[in-house]
Amino acid sequence: MTTLSDIPYASNTYSQVNPWVLILHQLDEASKPFPLSNARFIKFLQYIDSITTCQDHIKKNSTHEFTLFGFEENIRTWFYNNNPIPRNLEDITVFGGNGGRMFKAWARRYTKNIREVFTSEEFEQNLLMFGLKHVRDAMNDFEGNFGVLNLLEQDFGEIHSALSQCLEKAKRSCDNTVQTGVEET
Repeated sequence: MTTLSDIPYASNTYSQVNPWVLILHQLDEASKPFPLSNARFIKFLQYIDSITTCQDHIKKNSTHEFTLFGFEENIRTWFYNNNPIPRNLEDITVFGGNGGRMFKAWARRYTKNIREVFTSEEFEQNLLMFGLKHVRDAMNDFEGNFGVLNLLEQDFGEIHSALSQCLEKAKRSCDNTVQTGVEET
C-alpha cells in the first residue's frame, strides 16, 4: 500500500511553478498513514509530516503563493492553537474526515481560505483532478522552455491516466452497487 509519504516531489520542476502545493499529514497515536494508490504520479505536491514544519516552510518562503491540502485533524489543531493563516497561503483543501456539515461550518468560522472539504473516499480523485489543472497551468507558464515542458507533459499524461483508472474504478463500484440493489420481478 502506498501512502502520502511515498509522494516523489519533483522539486527541480515544481519549485519553479506558482503556487507551490503542499500536503500536510501529521501522524499521531490515533491516526494511521493515509493511503494514496497513485502517489507515484503526484510529483507536483510536497509532503510535510509536521504542522510546525509546514507553517515554518510557508513563512520562510513568503514570496511564493501556496496551496495546502491538509488532513482534517491537522487543520483543526492549526486553528485551535490560534496559529494565523499566512498571507501567502491562498487555498486550503481539507481531506480525510467524513466531510460533514459540522466540520464545514466550524472551518468557515476560522478562515475563508478553506476552499473544499473532501471525505477520504473523494480525496484521491479530486487530488488528481487538481493535479491535471495545476500541471496544465504550469505548461502554459513554461511555453517555449522545452526541457521543463517535456517533464510537465509527461506528468500530465501520467496524472490523466491515473485519473482515468480512478474514475473507471468508481464507475465499476457504482455499477456493482446498482446491480446488487435491483430486485427482479
